[in-house]
Amino acid sequence: MISSPFIIINAAAGSGKTYSLVYAYLKKLLSSSNSNSYRKMLALTFTNKAVHEMKYRILKSLYLLAYKIDLEEISGYRSSLLVDLGIDKTAIEEKASSVLKKILHEYAAFEVITLDSFTQKLIRTFAKDLKIPASFEVTLEADQLLDEMIESILDKAGIEKKLTKLLVDFSLSKIAELKSWNIGMDLFDISKLLLNENDRTPILSFKNKNSADFKAQKLKFDKQYQNAFEQFKKIGREALKLISDNGLIQDDFSRKAVFNHFEKKSLKKYHFRKNGIIDISNDKLQYLIV
Repeated sequence: MISSPFIIINAAAGSGKTYSLVYAYLKKLLSSSNSNSYRKMLALTFTNKAVHEMKYRILKSLYLLAYKIDLEEISGYRSSLLVDLGIDKTAIEEKASSVLKKILHEYAAFEVITLDSFTQKLIRTFAKDLKIPASFEVTLEADQLLDEMIESILDKAGIEKKLTKLLVDFSLSKIAELKSWNIGMDLFDISKLLLNENDRTPILSFKNKNSADFKAQKLKFDKQYQNAFEQFKKIGREALKLISDNGLIQDDFSRKAVFNHFEKKSLKKYHFRKNGIIDISNDKLQYLIV
């Protein structure tokens, strides 16, 4: 059976993943008869911190192997390499010394980089085919990117009919909740979910949804909300009846908070309209959308 060229190391933090990766790199590096083999090797990791750590460990290990320095941190590598490569200590020392000198003299070819850097190199290589400037820059200012994206969306209000209706409906729903009609900040907060990898799976569930699906879901939520509110009113009336049946009045409660809470719930009314909610508390109109 042909073994896979891929090795997956799945382990908890601090369990020795970096140690194993550095060893795999050293084994590949020292097993080649060509001291320039590092030019054809690529190690990818996620962060710049991890890049610096891997480079440091690889170079330090080569140095300790080349100059016969017996430290505990290199003894494991040395003994394993002797067995896996089937060579003696002298051969490993000579090979490590040769490779270390080559890398230090051509450090730019020592490719231990982040996934982001690798992706940028690929894009820059095919910039002409992708029809983008070869001198493009990548910004990590996520908030600035989101601001520009939201501004672009809002600029289309009044131009694209469906988008305009969505934005207007969103603004009206905010007004119905006695909040500012300005939806820019809401769009900004929602859009930040796109950058959070923990939210990517739930967001992908919206991929095949259309406006009709969202409208139907909103109607469903509105109905559930109305049913829940009617239940609150029922609980409020039952609580007031229980208080009355036990011969208690409003003044029997400290600061009247408990009595006032249930009274407010029993009297409050919510009426749903096409563009929002009419909130009537104690028969006094608080806000109206028509």
